Amino acid sequence: MLGPAATEGRYPHPALRKLADLGSHAAAFAGRLRAMDEAADPWTRAEAAHALWAVTGDTESAVPILVEIVQDLADGT
Repeated sequence: MLGPAATEGRYPHPALRKLADLGSHAAAFAGRLRAMDEAADPWTRAEAAHALWAVTGDTESAVPILVEIVQDLADGT
């Protein structure tokens, strides 16, 4: 129930955080989390990248997204 709420819901941020807290138990949703890397909303991208990292340990996909968002913050965006 939590996986679809996080990956298909209208307001996924709280659900993505909870999904990240499940760690490897939520590995079945890794593909959907990766697909959220292209979300228009930076906050959704950040939450999805964090959840992906927590669920899979995949830093190759998650870290560049998080770095990009932090750099945008430094630029005032």
